Amino acid sequence: MIMNKSEYAAEGREHVWCFDYLRSIALFFVIFMHVAAGPLRIGMSTGWYVLDLCVSIAFTAVPLFFMMSGYLLMTDERTSDVSFLIKYRLPKLIITLAAWSVIAAAWSSWINEYDMSLFAGNILDALHKPAWVHLWYMYTLIGLYIISPMLYAAIHGMNASGRKYLLALVIIVCLQGFIYAAVPGSARPDAQLEFVSDLRFFGGHITSFILGYCLGTMKKRINNALLAITALLDTAFITLGTWRDTVSAGEYSGVFQSQSSGPEILLAACIFIFFKQNLNRDSRVRRAVSPLVSLSLGIYLIHNFLLSYMHVYIWRGETARHVLPVTAAILVISYIIVKTLATIPVISYALAGLPFRSACSSCNWVFTFKKVFSIFRHRS
Repeated sequence: MIMNKSEYAAEGREHVWCFDYLRSIALFFVIFMHVAAGPLRIGMSTGWYVLDLCVSIAFTAVPLFFMMSGYLLMTDERTSDVSFLIKYRLPKLIITLAAWSVIAAAWSSWINEYDMSLFAGNILDALHKPAWVHLWYMYTLIGLYIISPMLYAAIHGMNASGRKYLLALVIIVCLQGFIYAAVPGSARPDAQLEFVSDLRFFGGHITSFILGYCLGTMKKRINNALLAITALLDTAFITLGTWRDTVSAGEYSGVFQSQSSGPEILLAACIFIFFKQNLNRDSRVRRAVSPLVSLSLGIYLIHNFLLSYMHVYIWRGETARHVLPVTAAILVISYIIVKTLATIPVISYALAGLPFRSACSSCNWVFTFKKVFSIFRHRS
């Protein structure tokens, strides 16, 4: 979830500079892995091996988003205030989800020859499941927000030993994910330890959510070389495991690349810690990506519709060499559209997830025009 400058100031907390870099990278990653989904499923080739490696890294996007949300929520005193949750946090998420669910239902009806019964059915289905595949993230995020006051009270009510115990449980859940992925497919049901699997609430994403708080508040510094070696070994484990399973199954298998299991969470944790330790400062690069960061929720919500449009009307996306340029194109087009939506009052809140006034001070075209005008005025 986005927390812009005005929200940081409102709660009197320091801006977490490294999160701006992480959000930008995670946003690119999530678009990349969706664009690459088609080419990964059409058979193994030289391009497939490259995509396997790149997608293994890109699947850290969702764990990174949940880690950042977990840290920001669990270090914010307002999280304990249920009235604040009900009045301010949940309405923004629910209204944004509702608006994009209507768009998803309309688009699905459009590409199915204007089937209005399909439109009505998708609207009703959105009450209990995503109207488009990537909207699952909003359902999970809303669920985590709903329980956030209880999580906050539980975590902050623990002593040092209790928090170590909590971290140990997170590690155990992640280790179970490693074991499940590592064993051959036929043995996986036996590796699915039920008493551990039952701790994987919210599809296992609560693990990343809590881990974000644990890592974000951790005082001990971890050697960068150790982080790099761990990340490289884990990436190799995920990449080679995906290749093994795909060869064995005769079709693409994403068990190792599951974004809620141990291997991807560990890789995301390495990236999270590295950025926290080395890039938690302001810079020109951070200021340049700041508008993109503020619009990242809207960009996430629109990008899959643009990809669907391209698949239906422009490009099927079945070759590996096109994945990177198409990813870049979708990111740029999404940014321009959501920036424009954020320039329209009311629409900004519903579709970009930002109050209009906040958008004007951080990311929309009003903000950009003011900034450009200010630069020219100072030069003159």
